[in-house]
Amino acid sequence: MRFLCLLIFLCGSVAFADTDANYAKGDASFYGKGAVQDYSAAIEAYRLSAGGGNTDAMNNLGYMYHLGLGAEKNEQEAIRWYKSAADAGNVMAMYNLALLYKNGGQKDTEKALIYMSQAAEAELPEAMNALGAMYEHGNVIERDTAQALKWFSRCAEKGYPYAQLNLGLMLRNGIGTEKDEATALFWIQKAAFSGLKEAQAELAKQAAVAKPVKRSSASITVDPSTGLAWQDTPDAANREMLYKDAVKYCKQLEINGVIGWRMPSVKEMLSLIDPKKKTVRLKFTSPSDEVYWTSQENKTDARVVYMFNGCDYYTDKMYYNRVRCVRNK
Repeated sequence: MRFLCLLIFLCGSVAFADTDANYAKGDASFYGKGAVQDYSAAIEAYRLSAGGGNTDAMNNLGYMYHLGLGAEKNEQEAIRWYKSAADAGNVMAMYNLALLYKNGGQKDTEKALIYMSQAAEAELPEAMNALGAMYEHGNVIERDTAQALKWFSRCAEKGYPYAQLNLGLMLRNGIGTEKDEATALFWIQKAAFSGLKEAQAELAKQAAVAKPVKRSSASITVDPSTGLAWQDTPDAANREMLYKDAVKYCKQLEINGVIGWRMPSVKEMLSLIDPKKKTVRLKFTSPSDEVYWTSQENKTDARVVYMFNGCDYYTDKMYYNRVRCVRNK
């Protein structure tokens, strides 16, 4: 009996090894790694791997039948393989199946929503962003801008550039929420920093239509992109202080009779950074690329922004840093 159990274990190990080996052969043929690219050979290897239960191989087969790579395009066969993988828990297959049900010849919006939601709940960034877009545009389900904002926000926080751009545009245009141009600019810049061309083009478009910077005095600079008014005095460039003193300083600040100043948020400070050059984009009369306090804090630390490169991090409140106060225009 022990011999039989050992034999079964060894046979199972060989099967798993064959499954993995066939998957690796499929990848080598698909991508042409160490061999000539051969989609037909890839399909055969993936099929053997899928037969051993490899859900990535099932998903890849669905993809190849979906696009007609190595075999005649066959949506029914693509759905079969995607569904086998998705029902076995493969998140990418859920996403691919949702797209096929949404855009393919066998449209089924109900199933598209089910599988896209499953992939989004599993936190696949592509699915989270796509689900947000489905809610925003209402082309698959009833439009729900609050849900769109929720999914774009969750996805943007995970660092997905397309969601960052979509969230920025919703905030800028006041879709599903009040307009928030400073936070909108922050997210669009985040996407641009990552190299997303659409976000870079959006920033360029905003810059092209922006009005020239207007100063209420030589000591205040208004950002035309966000509408925020920034302190532009020598203190902002040169004076360092503890965090508690910086908070008090902004509350008591008066510039040429203008009051109502406050500490800037992290997003507001980062909105001053040019995403391509990674330098301060506004032309202050009192510039500085040093470390600045923000309003984000906990019991012992506060978040600062290094204006030289746009990095933000927590530091002890007992350190001395600069502050550039801000107010709504």
